[in-house]
Amino acid sequence: NPFPQSAVQEFRVITQNFKAEYQKASSAIITDVTKSGGNELHGDVFVYYQNKDLVSIDGVTQRRADANGTEAVKPEYERWQPGVSLGGPIVKDKLHFFASYEGNVQDREYEVFRGTNMNWPAAFRDQFAQYEGLYTSPFRSTLLFGKVTASLADNSHLDVSGDLRHETDIRGF
Repeated sequence: NPFPQSAVQEFRVITQNFKAEYQKASSAIITDVTKSGGNELHGDVFVYYQNKDLVSIDGVTQRRADANGTEAVKPEYERWQPGVSLGGPIVKDKLHFFASYEGNVQDREYEVFRGTNMNWPAAFRDQFAQYEGLYTSPFRSTLLFGKVTASLADNSHLDVSGDLRHETDIRGF
């Protein structure tokens, strides 16, 4: 996802009969058009939240042993996804701006275990026993998009845009 979702005005998915402009595409092509500012100031704000209580247990969910045996338990999970966009005029009918931000903050729980490689001596494997267990794996993402549109003539526009995508994801620890 290269753009914040509030920056996308429309998109198209092509799954067959590709034109020559798409060169050697072999599966699906997704194209999108980003929003632009206009003569009136406008904006959007959204927040998306999800936690483990809003997700069902599936066939892959971890099983933890308790005093009564093995029980399916939902792993810890929490996700916040805020977003905001703003567009409007810089010079009415001539120069417009649009900017959008989206964040994604997730904390997911993963199980860490030593494995079963029997070629390693037991003393070597046992020294890592203290690191087994459930650990939170943080994921953080920031998407920014900005666009300035200049109207040069009735049917001629110049768009200058830029985007930033920054992610951190800690796994396999």
